Order: sequence, then structure tokens, then C-alpha cells
Amino acid sequence: MWVCRECCYKLFAWLYNERANKDLELTTKYMCAYLNVYFDIDVFDIAKQSHNKSGRMKPFFAEYMIYVNRTCPGKTFFDSPFLSEAYERTGERVGVEQKKDNDAPYDWDREDVRNRQQVLKMVGYDPFEWESDENKKILYKDLLNILEPGMENDLVKFQAAIQIVMSFFKVR
Repeated sequence: MWVCRECCYKLFAWLYNERANKDLELTTKYMCAYLNVYFDIDVFDIAKQSHNKSGRMKPFFAEYMIYVNRTCPGKTFFDSPFLSEAYERTGERVGVEQKKDNDAPYDWDREDVRNRQQVLKMVGYDPFEWESDENKKILYKDLLNILEPGMENDLVKFQAAIQIVMSFFKVR
């Protein structure tokens, strides 16, 4: 997937300010998940130190990409150590963040809770976390109807499926 540099910087700024509560590490994980780029906390720390020392105007994610491409060529987001460590601890695949199974609202029925758990298990994070609980019930169900087995390994198709569900939901 090719994305222009300026679009990456704009997306990173938006994620940092709007989605990750100005948490640089979480924003970097979001970007790495979206672009299927390897994430390693050690590389992140080195890039952060270098970026802080240099005082350059270069965006942080550009600095991170330089270090990750230099030290970890050919690795993808799914090779990231924090994913395999979490898998070894829980036995489930996790992504940028993981919610507890009992986080579902009390007024949901079993099918709604099961749909939510399946989406969280496949995606590794809640793609609809900013939506209301009532909307999430519909979005989880619609996303599960679109997804095919093995699709979670192709991030481009997966992101497209999420966007399609959101678009259809907004049209309703």
C-alpha cells in the first residue's frame, strides 16, 4: 500500500490529537497497524530520543520509519513483539489495545456480546470505540457479515471492510 508522506503526517497528527489522547506510543502503534509497519518499543525509544535531541522539524513518525527500516527490514506489524507477548499471555491475538470481554454494556443480549467479542478477537482493538453503544451493536453485526475467514491478515481489506460498514451505517 502506497500512501503519500504528507497524508501520513496528517493522519499521524489527527490520531495523536483526536484518538490517542496525545500519547505518542499509542499513536505510533495505530499508524504501524494501519500501514502494516513493524512496531518495537526499543526502536520507538531510540527514535524518540533521536527526535528530541535533533530539534529538527521532521515529524516523529518519519524519524521512527527511518529507524525501523534500518533495524528491522522486511518485518510487518504482525511480527511486532508486543503482539506475540500478549498472545503467549492470553492465548488470543491482540492489537493496538484490548478490552475485557465484560466491558460490553449491560443491556446487550448474548448475540450482541458475542459479536463484539468476535470483532475484538479478529481485529485486536475496537474499531468503533467512538460510537455509541446502540450503534456499536449494529456495526459489530454488519462487520461480521462482511468479513471472510483470513481477511484479518490483510490489513488493507480489513480497513476497507470497516470503512464500508461505517459508510453504510451513515447512509441508513
